[in-house]
Amino acid sequence: MLIKSTPTDVEVLEAKETATIEGGDGDQINTIAVHQVLEIDGDSDKATYQEDVNTLIEWAKHKTGSDDYAELKWAIRDLQLKIGTPAFGDRIKNLSRFAYLELEENRIKKEKDTFH
Repeated sequence: MLIKSTPTDVEVLEAKETATIEGGDGDQINTIAVHQVLEIDGDSDKATYQEDVNTLIEWAKHKTGSDDYAELKWAIRDLQLKIGTPAFGDRIKNLSRFAYLELEENRIKKEKDTFH
């Protein structure tokens, strides 16, 4: 399902998200939300960026401490503003790489803390 950010589509998404979250499929909603933020539309783009989207969702959950799709979207938007658009290369891959490195940094710090 292709979702553009027009007022009508946002209303449709919100209705779908409420129904899906109540049904317990929050992962699908998070993925749809991140696709919206990153403007990923089209099956080939979704397949190409699936691993990057998953990394960004994991990073946003860690950053916000929440599983709420709206908070995840804001965290990713904030990250986009923080690191900007790369002069060369793919901005989604760039965001994903930053998120991955920050997650690894946190994991390493946590593991190092076990030695103290």
